[in-house]
Amino acid sequence: MIHTGLQISMAHNSTRSDDRAGMRRMPPTTGRRAGTGRRAHPRRRDHRGQSVVEFALVLPVTMLVILAGLDFGRVFLGWVDLHQIARHGADFAAENPEAWSVANPDTKAQAEYVRQMTAEAAGIDCTMPSPLPTPQFQSGADGLNGIGTPVTVRVTCSFGIITPIIGNVLGNRVNVTAAAAFPVRNGTILDIATPTPAPTPTPTRADDDDHPTPSPTPSPTPSPTPTPVPPGATPAPTPTPVQCIIPNLVGLDIKYAAGAWGTDGYKINNTRYPGAGFTTPLIFNPGVGPSDKGRVTSQTSTPNTSAACGQSSMTVFWTPG
Repeated sequence: MIHTGLQISMAHNSTRSDDRAGMRRMPPTTGRRAGTGRRAHPRRRDHRGQSVVEFALVLPVTMLVILAGLDFGRVFLGWVDLHQIARHGADFAAENPEAWSVANPDTKAQAEYVRQMTAEAAGIDCTMPSPLPTPQFQSGADGLNGIGTPVTVRVTCSFGIITPIIGNVLGNRVNVTAAAAFPVRNGTILDIATPTPAPTPTPTRADDDDHPTPSPTPSPTPSPTPTPVPPGATPAPTPTPVQCIIPNLVGLDIKYAAGAWGTDGYKINNTRYPGAGFTTPLIFNPGVGPSDKGRVTSQTSTPNTSAACGQSSMTVFWTPG
């Protein structure tokens, strides 16, 4: 009995020693890594804070660059539109050079000039001057501005700046100027040589003052003798000019109008239309530039009537659109 109790006691003590040894071998359960003495995941919080700081530093610079690009684009596109407005004004003034005469102004033409430029400036993102500038002629409004002399229109408008720093440096508004010049197409042709009249012969006197030597009388130039027509012969008839039918150009695009009037014809949607056959140029009022767009609103000749193909002329009026 004593021996059995001793064995039980020794086994109990051995079990307690093993439990203590196992407890000593368990890894630490604190927030620090084993063998390093540092807490888990410390760098994640550091990277998050660093990203916020970098974003706060880069955001103002990025916004400044974006706004500056928007301002530059607005001003550049506005300058392109402003140049087109100046071209329309100069083209109209070249066709109507006498409208701004101080002695005899044409108020109707001046109002049309303002209307066309105002309509062209409807979509521009700047403040246009009021009133619009008048055309500048080489010899002045009342001068002798013949065909070919230049007329210039210069327009300046004010753009609003949306970038704060650029607005503080350049001001809240920036003025942009565009100019265009066209040669005068209606008026007097200058610098034409005028023939000098022949001097009148002066009679000379002979030695005797009482008997002047008369000037020789010019011999008359005989007129050509008409060729007699044999009896019973029919005289040759005078040739009749070739006739063409005047087309109706009202409502037609201006880029097709010249072809419809002349011999070239025009093409729309792969369909070829013949021209009326006139060899004289078609006159546009106002004049048409290479980039103009619009439609014919009226014409000076009655459509569907005949006229000489090589002697007739016609003027068409058109509006941009």
